[in-house]
Amino acid sequence: QNSIEGCKLNDVQIVYTMWSNLKKTGDMAVGQVGFHRPKEVRYVKVHRRINEIVNRLEKTKREESPNFQAMREERDRAEAAVRRKEQQASRLAEKAKRQEMEREKEIRSYAGVFEEDRMQSNTDVLEQLKLQGKSEIEAARDLEDDFM
Repeated sequence: QNSIEGCKLNDVQIVYTMWSNLKKTGDMAVGQVGFHRPKEVRYVKVHRRINEIVNRLEKTKREESPNFQAMREERDRAEAAVRRKEQQASRLAEKAKRQEMEREKEIRSYAGVFEEDRMQSNTDVLEQLKLQGKSEIEAARDLEDDFM
């Protein structure tokens, strides 16, 4: 329908393919297209023009002029939101990992071992055992048994 000659031609070959199969590069002429996968292209030969079919096609034809800038901004916002969620999740994971490492470090640390109120010397223990009425040797044996 774009040219007077094309409207009047008979024996026209019509090409059917999915839009994703269309290949357009910058060095192609205006209106020229190629195909990524030639096996997905279907050809139908129309021997003579049938106005009834053309008119039905014209009625269903629609041309859109989308606002590409708004679509791009919306897509960028959605991608930024996804990135923010991923960053937040990674920060939370990193924080949990850091806390776990600190907890393990605290467990392996000797900081709690040397508390003065919990410490007692061997002489203190021996004196306590002697007060219980045991001899020095028995007290030493009890101390050694208690050690394990």
